Amino acid sequence: MNHADVFDECKRINQLLLSDREKDARDALILLLDKLEDTEIIYPEFLNHSIRQVGLYPYMDTTNLSWQDELLREMVRTEVGEGEDVVFHREQARVLNHLLTGESLAISAPTSFGKSFIIDAYIRLKDPDNVVIIVPTIALTDETRRRLFRKYGQHYKIITGVESEIGEKNIFIFPQERALAYVGVLKQIDLLVIDEFYKASPDFDKERSHPLIRAILLLSRIAKQRYFLAPNISFLADNDLTRGMRLLKIDFNTVFTNVIDHYAGEMSNDEKFEWTLPVISKSTERTLVYAGTYANINVISELCNTWLARRKSVLLEEFTAWLRLTYGDDYQLAELASRGVGVHNGRLHRSLSQLQIRLFEEAQGLNVMVSTSSIIEGVNTSAQNVVIWTNKNGRAKFDNFTYKNIVGRSGRMFRHFIGNVYLLDKMPVDRQTELNLQVDYEDLCNLPGSESTSSLDFIRENEMNAYKEEMAALIGGGGYAKLVEEGQLLHSKAALIRTIASDIRKSPMSWRSLKMLNSDNPNTWDNGLYKALNYCGNIGAKYSDFVEFVKILSLNWKVDMKEIIARLRHIDVGVNEYFELEKSATYNLATSLKTINALVNAIIPQERIDVSGFVSKLSSSFLPNTVFQLEEYGIPRSLSRKIQACGLMDFEQSLDMEGVLNSFRTLDKENLKAQIVGIVPFEAYIIDYFYEGIVKPK
Repeated sequence: MNHADVFDECKRINQLLLSDREKDARDALILLLDKLEDTEIIYPEFLNHSIRQVGLYPYMDTTNLSWQDELLREMVRTEVGEGEDVVFHREQARVLNHLLTGESLAISAPTSFGKSFIIDAYIRLKDPDNVVIIVPTIALTDETRRRLFRKYGQHYKIITGVESEIGEKNIFIFPQERALAYVGVLKQIDLLVIDEFYKASPDFDKERSHPLIRAILLLSRIAKQRYFLAPNISFLADNDLTRGMRLLKIDFNTVFTNVIDHYAGEMSNDEKFEWTLPVISKSTERTLVYAGTYANINVISELCNTWLARRKSVLLEEFTAWLRLTYGDDYQLAELASRGVGVHNGRLHRSLSQLQIRLFEEAQGLNVMVSTSSIIEGVNTSAQNVVIWTNKNGRAKFDNFTYKNIVGRSGRMFRHFIGNVYLLDKMPVDRQTELNLQVDYEDLCNLPGSESTSSLDFIRENEMNAYKEEMAALIGGGGYAKLVEEGQLLHSKAALIRTIASDIRKSPMSWRSLKMLNSDNPNTWDNGLYKALNYCGNIGAKYSDFVEFVKILSLNWKVDMKEIIARLRHIDVGVNEYFELEKSATYNLATSLKTINALVNAIIPQERIDVSGFVSKLSSSFLPNTVFQLEEYGIPRSLSRKIQACGLMDFEQSLDMEGVLNSFRTLDKENLKAQIVGIVPFEAYIIDYFYEGIVKPK
């Protein structure tokens, strides 16, 4: 391609702009830039002008700018921390300007929009005292923490846990459940950020929508400014959560999506893999394979292990050896990893998910990631290629909203101008997505503080008052009010709380079995666990198997993972099933027991049933609390056990996470690696990764 070809293409782009077809013009320009990427052509002034016209200011070549374009570029250049200057594209600059003037925004923007830079720039320019960022997953919590710690760790205390002491200037980052722990503690928020706020609708997330609604309602009371983010929303109905916010729908792409449709009717798994194999065999390209279901992950994994050759990579060999050492020789992921393939889903240990995402970014690491929807909901990663194996999200077919989110993972600004999407199933009809964020009366029933009812309709207000009267009768007026004000009823749905309270009132003596959960002998826990499981919803196993699982789980700190799995074989639980059941135990069961404990102590205090100690142990999978938290920072429990065994730290006595992190900083990573007995090469890699996220930049 020569200058004449570039000029002709720019003329065509200009004609598209004159015809009011900016998106087509931007797509054409991105394709042109992709063609020029491997050439030595210096962008001529007219090309820079075309880039400016479509709003892609960061793509302008500074070696040949007109003074007007250079002035514009300087106007949208912003420091985003750590001395890093970023040139914003047109729509980023527009959003930032709205925020800097004090407006509250609810925006819908594509996945590749670059929303993180806006938050970073806001903190740099406004210097707020308290920023709260609610993210949908633990993985995003650590990813966001690492980014902001690197940039602002010198000036802000970055808080991701529920028991951290607040500093003078703070950035809080956590999922909605943890945010509820700071209700009543935080007095003022300068900026409240809700990432993926569409999850406040039960249409998109039945399980987590109610805690998110409560978090938004409670934290919005003390927030000076709000910034809510979601992708691909066409309409937002009037609602209590975004009232008073400016709504911005932004359709602005920074990469070109090249869709290759291979679907021509029903295809077998082998036929699908014939199309997939050439794509995932390219070790220099990164590919996401959307599997949609756990069953499909297993199918694709078996096909990869059969047809993909092992990669020659020292890093992958070390990762594979560590997986076998930690989880057992028969763990399927170990064989996959040797072929450059990783697995991402919502069940995995948090550290294992993070390490795979890290390896997916490494040149000699994983080049393929097979995933469920967790990769689009819980991680900010993208790839040159996306293969959509199925149109399912779990059991149901996904809608156009989910399809667009998956497609949005293809391509990345400054890395891949073009993202390739390979379709192996029938895709949904392209239609607009309306987001309904209506607040149910149940979401308001157990909120502490005086919730204004000015925006409530008559029916919801009457239902809420009737609920409160019923709860006051079941618990006692003073007891119910105390539980509400202390925030002890925030983590469960109002209907479930009423059911538990009613059952306690009807049969108080039947709850005595809970006391046995305080015993050091797990064999005495059966009756108490069976009682609690009636209020847990879907736990992924028969009650008898789950009770056995919890009892064996109590050995978590005493024996290693391979021993735990060996003891679970009689109930047909392998590594993957272990991940699922541990999540059910530490979240579903622990949350229900926390609510049960509060209600039992309020309704039948004379029985003196207090299982808060057991709930605390269960919530951290019977590991020392700091060991469980360290997994969010990238340190697996197996490595924490080695550190404990060497006497370098005593996690059993360390209750304060900040103190543990400071101890690590004092040790220095090379000193730490040198003292760990039996350390393997990949554990040294893990420690390097961990220290990147906790050592403040100089």
